[in-house]
Amino acid sequence: MSTPSPREEEARSSYTILVVDDQAEARVAAQRLLEGEGHVVLCASTGREALSLLAEHTVHLMLVEDALPDMRGTEFIEQSRSMNDLVQIILQTTHPSACPPREKLRTLAIQGHHDKRDGPEKLLQYVDTACRTYTLIERSRQAEQLKAQLLANVSHELRTPLNVILGFLELMREGTCGKQPPEATEALTTIHRHALILLHLINDFLDMSKLQAGAMQLTCEPVCVSMIVDEFRDALPILVGNAPVSFRWDISPDAHAVADASKVRVIVQNLISNAAKFTVEGEIAIQVRTNGSQTYVAISDTGPGVQPDDQARIFELFEQAEAPGSRRLGGTGIGLYLARTLSRLMGGDLTLESTVGSGSTFTLRLPAAH
Repeated sequence: MSTPSPREEEARSSYTILVVDDQAEARVAAQRLLEGEGHVVLCASTGREALSLLAEHTVHLMLVEDALPDMRGTEFIEQSRSMNDLVQIILQTTHPSACPPREKLRTLAIQGHHDKRDGPEKLLQYVDTACRTYTLIERSRQAEQLKAQLLANVSHELRTPLNVILGFLELMREGTCGKQPPEATEALTTIHRHALILLHLINDFLDMSKLQAGAMQLTCEPVCVSMIVDEFRDALPILVGNAPVSFRWDISPDAHAVADASKVRVIVQNLISNAAKFTVEGEIAIQVRTNGSQTYVAISDTGPGVQPDDQARIFELFEQAEAPGSRRLGGTGIGLYLARTLSRLMGGDLTLESTVGSGSTFTLRLPAAH
């Protein structure tokens, strides 16, 4: 047997293992075995004692007796997961179980099922595997967090100069910087339209990063959804450009909801941009109403529609439906994921009704404010 390198020894001794067993002899035996392998070992005789230790320490692995004196094993595992979703769990038994080990692994989402009668060597195999799994998951999670943070930082740095560009473009289009010839005005309008699209994408990246980092903050209060939607009346024709598309606005002035106004804007902007992107010709209709306990915003288009098999998938992150020839402005697969996630965080939902060849209707539903 080869001698572990110092680095391997250091990595091996970095794991903290919590042994949960009401039998003192079993706890002492497990502690000696695991400390001999270089691990830090905590011990508890009851589920509640174990949960207290789990709240105080960073635990990488738990060895849990199948039958605890103060709570069911399933209850203990559920509470443990709510406190530390990364901790690895090995269930230990001393008697034949009515539930097969594989079934327990699936049902309880645990990493191992060890029969104490199999001896210490088998247990150490489970422990080694669980510790390696913890490290791999932890590294993967850290990498995802770093990527999300990098994306947020880059998006923030891009947004500031883009807002300056948009400001000067608006001044030039209005003639504040001097009267522009007709051909320049048309070019400035095109630049302005694409700059708005770019700003929209950057804002989506920022919001997605906040969601994935758990840093999204919501302030839900009574807001006038009608006024928020009406803010996009001038922006929609700009997004469509010269395409032969008409617009129908049917906004009830008294449609209010309990929601975060800034997040409602994000959702509506994504839905309107989506409709403009896929509608080559025809009509885009926007309707806002309060119906009983719900306020809804329905945005319909006469685009190519969405295949039935794609209607659930397009709400997933980075997923897009195939619509050959209709992606005039491209896409990232973030907008609909972001819109539905935000709507559900506010106690609402975002649904889709679509017929291939006839168009789509996305409906945002929010709790009504009375």
